[in-house]
Amino acid sequence: MFSVNPLRHVWVVDDDPLMHEVWFAAIGEDQEFELKLFHSGAEVINALEETSGPQLLVIDMNLSDTSGDQLLQELRNLPNFHRTAVIICSANLSSYNDEAGTTLPPIGWMKKPLNLISIKNQIRTFWREIG
Repeated sequence: MFSVNPLRHVWVVDDDPLMHEVWFAAIGEDQEFELKLFHSGAEVINALEETSGPQLLVIDMNLSDTSGDQLLQELRNLPNFHRTAVIICSANLSSYNDEAGTTLPPIGWMKKPLNLISIKNQIRTFWREIG
């Protein structure tokens, strides 16, 4: 008898439609993952009101409606999201302020520009870290 691994729920918040295409091409059709793409922090907050949320969230630092730091802080204050694994994605990782007051820091960082192979490899590596 074999067991089937449950889907790994990954949400990505990025306001760049091209990045949505890249994420979908990288893991959107992978049967291990259920990928949901969001254009804004507000969309993610609204989605969390209707569901328990993802197991892994990737946040772009430069969203049009909020900064990644602000979104992470707001999400960390929600009871269902307190322990969700987060990856920060940015072209300039040195600007990430890990003293932003978040309850739990992100588990990792991804540097833009991203490519299909690096996304797959990094997501699988991060997944091993969160179990």
